Amino acid sequence: MLDDRKQRILQAIIDDYIENGEPVGSKTVARKYGISLSSATIRNEMALLEEQGFITQPHTSAGRVPSERGFRLYVDELVRGRSISVEDAGLVNSILDDSVTSMKGLLQKISYILSNVSGYTVFGCEKKEKGIILDAVRIVKVEEHVAAVMIIDSNKHVYTELIRVNEIDVNLLNGLSEYLTNKYTGKPLKDLEKENFSEFEYRDIVKENVFIKVIYAIKDMEYRNLVPDILIEGVTNFLDYPEFNDIISIKNVMNLMNDKKTLLSILLSNLTESIDIKIGSEHPIKGFENISTISANMRGGINANICIMGPIRMEYGRIISIMSYLRMKLQNNR
Repeated sequence: MLDDRKQRILQAIIDDYIENGEPVGSKTVARKYGISLSSATIRNEMALLEEQGFITQPHTSAGRVPSERGFRLYVDELVRGRSISVEDAGLVNSILDDSVTSMKGLLQKISYILSNVSGYTVFGCEKKEKGIILDAVRIVKVEEHVAAVMIIDSNKHVYTELIRVNEIDVNLLNGLSEYLTNKYTGKPLKDLEKENFSEFEYRDIVKENVFIKVIYAIKDMEYRNLVPDILIEGVTNFLDYPEFNDIISIKNVMNLMNDKKTLLSILLSNLTESIDIKIGSEHPIKGFENISTISANMRGGINANICIMGPIRMEYGRIISIMSYLRMKLQNNR
């Protein structure tokens, strides 16, 4: 545990580095942050902080920059629990007016405003915990070798998947539609995935081919329904930070933004009721060495997860206060 003087110096270094992205020297700490110590004393304390792994010196003549360990202490001990500003509270309140009624619309509005307010990339997803409840099945001929498998759910939403078969017997398709509708109306679509058509009248190779294609189509529809759609705002915000201005860094960020599996793993990994902060190499996924994420499970307010992603020198105190306030307001507005 650091003593009070070292904590104040570390906080000054990190605050300045977050603002400017440049190494911080002892004179800046003394002059800008009102620490009434001599430059020599501050340099000695900075040397001790470096020995303990909280800051590093990128060049011999340069000032210091925070390490991941320094940022972690900063987040856990120095800025977590900071109150939201009046201005930021007003922006969050503007998100929660009555102009948006749908869950998707609210999530889009939250992502858009948070991205603009923070200057970082924001992505989120609405969690889908319930599968499709079947109301009817329709299988119809579209072209000579193409049929459409349509599932109508209990809310009258229609899901469609095309299948290709060697031969199309319209009577067979109509019979299948009636058979599946009668057997599975009111039941989860996943139950239909287990259907082996053993009760269906005489079988042959043509029918077997259609049966298999129909089941695969149904499995695909159920999977797509359960996999959340990801909403992303502010992808190009990364370009505002010098540490991401080289081609390799830009390519890395763009690849991450296009990797739905990775983004989902970040969003859905936070199952707690707290704000989750991961800094650089704390992420279990490659490609995040220069990136931090602040994610929140909005359970209790809306059934969604939201994540703010930016450089390691994020404004942690401000973003944590915004996310905490947003969660509280959503829960109170249920």
